[in-house]
Amino acid sequence: MSAHEEFPLALPIGFRLDHYQIHRTLGVGNFGVTYQAHSHRFNLPCVIKELLPGDFATRSTPTQEIVPLSTSLMRGFKHCQQDFLREATILSRLNHPNVVKILDLFDRNGTSYYVMPFAHGITFEKYLEDRGPGAPPGESELLSLLHPLLDGLETVHGVGYLHRDIKPENILVLAGSSQPLLIDFGAARQLIANRSRQMDAVLTRGYAPFEQYGSSDKQGPYTDIYAVGASLYRAITGTPPPESIERLGENGDQYRPLAQRRELGAYSEKFRKAIDTALIVQAKLRPQTVAAWREFLPPAPATTSGNGTATGTLPPTKIPPTVGPPPLPPFTRPTQSPPPPPPPVRVPEVHPPVHEVSEILDTNWNGEPVRRSPVKWVLAALGMVVLLWGVIFLLLSLLVH
Repeated sequence: MSAHEEFPLALPIGFRLDHYQIHRTLGVGNFGVTYQAHSHRFNLPCVIKELLPGDFATRSTPTQEIVPLSTSLMRGFKHCQQDFLREATILSRLNHPNVVKILDLFDRNGTSYYVMPFAHGITFEKYLEDRGPGAPPGESELLSLLHPLLDGLETVHGVGYLHRDIKPENILVLAGSSQPLLIDFGAARQLIANRSRQMDAVLTRGYAPFEQYGSSDKQGPYTDIYAVGASLYRAITGTPPPESIERLGENGDQYRPLAQRRELGAYSEKFRKAIDTALIVQAKLRPQTVAAWREFLPPAPATTSGNGTATGTLPPTKIPPTVGPPPLPPFTRPTQSPPPPPPPVRVPEVHPPVHEVSEILDTNWNGEPVRRSPVKWVLAALGMVVLLWGVIFLLLSLLVH
């Protein structure tokens, strides 16, 4: 099966976006396409995300432009674009070794793109699968992954943002260092899903807390804490926890606390209780911040490196590097295209006002305005009054003399 047959809505292999050239399609979802690409300017591999919300827009061939499905859906698509840009803008301002970095952000082909480094490693889900059934990671191993991950997550929360889709598939274990990397944020996807009423398309059952199932429910750092706890539950039991929405059903909460499971005695009671605490189904009873949850967790274990110094990280794990496709020849636009489908309705280009960065960072994780203290404005006004009186006094003194 050719790449076009497998991913008919993806850009063709070899297509060029400025100095980025598409090598292969990594995946296609309900809200966009992810590519492995190569930057000819910096001679580096990278990953590009393209906004393509299927409920609002499609790709027009042979131009490869993204166009709204109809005039009535144009406004919805532009709102999706704002959500996408908002997430990329916030993440581009973060600089933490355990959070994916946004290198570039641009508009082309009627839609938006952002660029990330190509990281060599495997997902935490693959990391667990490779161990085989009945061979879960030990507590020290998990804590060595968990604490750096929480450092990165705390940085994200510090700018008023949430991940909203933490699960083993969205945690990358880097080759060589075995450090965790938080990838594939789901906050923008959830906002887009709210617009298209497709929440099931973005929520991962077993990892999504109850408050994510209702578009009007408040979310906060405790929302991501639940998902991290669910990922740890999966790591030590082999399966995700029961779905949160079923735990509040008429049959009552069927969750069996890990602290009560004798077969998990290889893990300390403190560690198991910490996971149970993160998985409390009622949001207000969960630890509200990463710092609060750390109080329940055992500390990161110290391992001894080759020179005898104590560190808090795992020894390097051998992960075969991902081998990309062979280098592409100099870019030439594909000359043959598949027969075009019936073209969607074309609409005039509209440029709605996009949030400035200062405006973006003045909202909390629920998109609500952050109330700023008026003290600085009062002090500034008093300063202006004092300055004005000083000028008046100086002018009067000159007139008198």
